[in-house]
Amino acid sequence: MDRRFADVRDQALSLPIEQRSELVRDLLLSLEEDANFDPDAEAAWMEVAIQRAEAYDRGETTALDMDESLKRIRESLDERRRKRR
Repeated sequence: MDRRFADVRDQALSLPIEQRSELVRDLLLSLEEDANFDPDAEAAWMEVAIQRAEAYDRGETTALDMDESLKRIRESLDERRRKRR
């Protein structure tokens, strides 16, 4: 791994969560500048998040804790990778 990259990563990981969140957003936005970015995508995702939160508040859906959610995401990604081989 490139030493400069490792240093930047280590510094970023040592930041408080609020600053890490802001950094992640800035990095993602920088990627969007290089891609075919849909400017309405962020608003659309926000609407989805609001709808899901409202459904949860009405008792129409349940929540998973973060560890379980990450486990399911990793399993799904692993399965997709296996299918590509």
